[in-house]
Amino acid sequence: MKDRDILHEEDGVLLAPIVTTQRNFYYTVAVLLVLILWGAVAYITQWRMGLGVTGLNQPVSWGFYITNFVFFIGISHAGTLISAILRICNAEWRRPITRMAEVITVMVLAIGAANILVDLGRPDRMLNIFKFGRYQSPLLWDATSISAYFTASTVYLWLPMIPDIAILRDTVGKRMRWFYQILALGWTGTKRQMAVLERGIGIMTILVVPIAVSVHTVVSFVFSMTLQPMWHSTIFGPYFVVGAIFSGIAALIIAMLIMRKVFHLEGYLKPIHFHHLGTLLLVMSLLWFYFTFAEYLTGFYGSEPEEMKVFWSKFTGHYAPYFWAMVVCNFVIPLVALSYRKTHVLARTFIASATICVGMWLERFIIVVPTLANPRLEYGPGSYVPTWVEWGETAGCFGLFILFYVLFTKLFPIISIWEIREGREKSVEDVVERVQDYLPDASTGRVPADPAPTTERSNDGPTHSPPVLPEPGSRAEKLVTAFQYFLPVSFTFAMFGLISWIISMIFLARKLDDVPSATIGISIVAIPVFLTMLSVFWYVFLGIMRNRQEEDPVDPATATEVAEGVAT
Repeated sequence: MKDRDILHEEDGVLLAPIVTTQRNFYYTVAVLLVLILWGAVAYITQWRMGLGVTGLNQPVSWGFYITNFVFFIGISHAGTLISAILRICNAEWRRPITRMAEVITVMVLAIGAANILVDLGRPDRMLNIFKFGRYQSPLLWDATSISAYFTASTVYLWLPMIPDIAILRDTVGKRMRWFYQILALGWTGTKRQMAVLERGIGIMTILVVPIAVSVHTVVSFVFSMTLQPMWHSTIFGPYFVVGAIFSGIAALIIAMLIMRKVFHLEGYLKPIHFHHLGTLLLVMSLLWFYFTFAEYLTGFYGSEPEEMKVFWSKFTGHYAPYFWAMVVCNFVIPLVALSYRKTHVLARTFIASATICVGMWLERFIIVVPTLANPRLEYGPGSYVPTWVEWGETAGCFGLFILFYVLFTKLFPIISIWEIREGREKSVEDVVERVQDYLPDASTGRVPADPAPTTERSNDGPTHSPPVLPEPGSRAEKLVTAFQYFLPVSFTFAMFGLISWIISMIFLARKLDDVPSATIGISIVAIPVFLTMLSVFWYVFLGIMRNRQEEDPVDPATATEVAEGVAT
């Protein structure tokens, strides 16, 4: 089948970005490469000349880099957490948006973690965190939780993609077929393969929710475990999680609107999707304002002198414009835009989401810098003015994130094709059955009649072209199989490497006796999490590889003979 013939088939528009390349694609990549080049030049300058070329100083030793770190880690909650919650709730409207959300998570996690490396004054010593790290520091907790979250998010993104990768393997040209053959693991859509895949996705759905919540809680511990004014707060954990979900939903809506416009996905991303996400965004805006109000009211009521210096620097001092811009972007504009959405729902949700992304970045900046700029020392408050180096590396981070997202849409469907087809076949009946389960009987006081017989439904996987697999026993098949087994083997080595590192850090902590036992107990929890993800990975891999063919149907006459023999 020719690539362009695919566009005229069902859901062909979802494959159009993969099989055709528009001129705008090259323009977009060129612009993003310019931003990345700016960031690369800025980082090379910082590498050669040190952190003195930035605006970082004493006492303000954290600035744009840590702000970007917290912001990107927060946006990552757009993916796995939102997608997992919608899957658990069995929300049918989730189907066109889950993959868009999950891709955001994997991309921004890598970029957010990289900002920590950019902030290092001696990046040549970055491996020391693995060699000599101590669980006395919350930064080690960050490294553990982010590693678990990135691994879980990657597996959670890849598992639902397997049927779609098989569709690409069977339909696209030969040039990229080898790539899709490796990632598809020989998927043919048999009943047993589908059962294995759904079970694996279900386990990862449950597992990823507590991991996602723990990540931004641990990120907040980097601040709240210190005794700095306006940082040492018991509500920083839930405050950061709420802010992460808030900014994540906003980033997801922006991505959906751009994909809808660029790839003509109006038939998949409908106004009802933006209406539901806008409702979630409005609720999170109110919740964010509640936590912000409670946080600052507590500090103001206590009136501790060092706290009040930071407090007034935000409300009326040097950082007041950023603080009040944050309030307007995160609360006032979303409240006005999202309270009434009967008309112009797309424009209203876009305006609210764009301002929220700006406001949440400002919130991270307001948390990080003013506290450091007001030290509890005899000399006066410090100041922080970012240089072109920090602006360049920030632009490079955003450019790299968008470039990764664009390249993903060029390699894989941004909307899950098999889930859309499954929804068309089963969702209406499933929703009717669920509604009938909780609606009261119409004939109150009478014995209800027997329920109407339901139609037998097929549990087959999504239908598509016949699977294109290498010839059995051929060199191509052996090579593809070798690469397929390389995936779980390398994943196993990575997991046991992380587990070994955690164990070595625990033994070092016990030897030095420098951390509470509770901290070590928290770190031990990460080990079964990694083992669970490894088990799910191998379970799905072996289940798909071993069940490529449907079981041969049993002849009725043979079945009768066997049954009679058993009875005898």
